[in-house]
Amino acid sequence: MKVFTSAVIVQPPVSQWGQIQEIRQKHDKAYARWMPHVNLLYPFVPEAQMASLIPQLTKALADIQPFEVNLHDFSHFNHGRSNTIYLEPKTNPEQALQKLQKALESVVPFCNDQSMKSETGFTPHITVGQATEVVRTRNMENFRKEYQPIKWTVTEVCLIAREGDQPFEVKYTIPLGQTNTTGHDFVSAQESESKNGNDVRIMASGPQTDFDRVVTKVSKWLQGLAHEKRPKSLEKLEKSMQPLCRYQVSEMSVEEAEAYLREEGYLEVQLDGKLKYLNSPQTNSHYNANSRTEPNEIQAVRTRLRAWVTQPKNEPKTRDKLHNCLYHLTLSKRSIPTQDVVLELQEQGLITMKEGNGWEQATLVYNF
Repeated sequence: MKVFTSAVIVQPPVSQWGQIQEIRQKHDKAYARWMPHVNLLYPFVPEAQMASLIPQLTKALADIQPFEVNLHDFSHFNHGRSNTIYLEPKTNPEQALQKLQKALESVVPFCNDQSMKSETGFTPHITVGQATEVVRTRNMENFRKEYQPIKWTVTEVCLIAREGDQPFEVKYTIPLGQTNTTGHDFVSAQESESKNGNDVRIMASGPQTDFDRVVTKVSKWLQGLAHEKRPKSLEKLEKSMQPLCRYQVSEMSVEEAEAYLREEGYLEVQLDGKLKYLNSPQTNSHYNANSRTEPNEIQAVRTRLRAWVTQPKNEPKTRDKLHNCLYHLTLSKRSIPTQDVVLELQEQGLITMKEGNGWEQATLVYNF
């Protein structure tokens, strides 16, 4: 099973995002969702399955040593009426990104979308915008006038995921050239960014709560903005960060959702593995007795599952497609108060507030 809410990427250090993000903010429709990146595997497996793949991915990358990437010039893909403008990575040694992508794909060969996009195979790129042909030519000329080449050493790959409409976040990083594939053979996103000196000050390593993840997301977003683009007042900051403070959580696993539909008689898995959908439950409800003691979020998910499965058009033919649908049905929307996030950013010393005409009008000073 693969989903469009996760990927394996390499990304430049956050300290070098500035000029890339300035271009993307104006020209890339995916600016709010994606960090600057080279997609290696996308779509990828759901976030819940990532950890189980890490030993295999680590082993696949054991023979690949860190390499240098140079983002020197722009190029484009032509799609007929539109174009994708991208920064073209050059590597030392040559074809290093292609070799890296091939090694990762060998672990999950069904995640081969990136290598199947063209007859020439995998084409590494960092998208910076979209444009028609006439506009594309003008934009690329303008980009080249001010752009300064970026160079960095790739030492790891990042496994990223997102929830609903939220931006992608780094969930795990796997170092290149690591021979030990047992025990703790990967590091958390927090540990990696601190170790690599990416100029991102985030919370100490360890299990992150939803609140921690939102604070980290807001912190990265602010540090990725050019200084003049950062909100000047607390009122503007809270308004701008509202979308980042919303997130989704999965109330149950897809296996639990499938088991519920089967036990309730909405779904049968036949001996040949084929799925059979029933318009109404064929057994007495197994969950009704306990439904009053379940959290409201779980009850809401069960209601969504029942409503979904009884619609004739909602009959995915394979188990993977069924699980993909169930995953989205199990999600619930949550949010963290923006004021709580601001207080945490202050506590971490990332921002300082100068008194203004009331709390909302306070002037902000960014300490990074």
